[in-house]
Amino acid sequence: MKNTVAKTQIKELIESSSVALSPNEIKKIVKKVCSKVTVYRILDRLVDEEFIHKVMTPEGGVKYAATSKYCENYKPNHVHFSCKKCNRITCLKHIEATCKLHKAYEVEEVYCTIVGICPRCEK
Repeated sequence: MKNTVAKTQIKELIESSSVALSPNEIKKIVKKVCSKVTVYRILDRLVDEEFIHKVMTPEGGVKYAATSKYCENYKPNHVHFSCKKCNRITCLKHIEATCKLHKAYEVEEVYCTIVGICPRCEK
């Protein structure tokens, strides 16, 4: 895939972020580089290329975080933590979500988000 200025900026933004970012948060930061539609297209492309992964929010939305190519100890089905106070979602890369299903089911992805108060807000 062709690397455009917008794709490079979005990729670098997500790689450098310590929390998962929503498409709206990304659009606000790269506002002069591309449209909202282009942001969504780039995010889809980066997910397909496995540079980033989707994080489901407790409200049913989606945020994005960097994957194994840029994060140490990345596991595809790792757990996320959503803080009720600051609304930040972080990857808990060292914890993997697992579930046992009947063998007739083929699991492709597992989304697990724990909701509570993060260490930053407990202080």
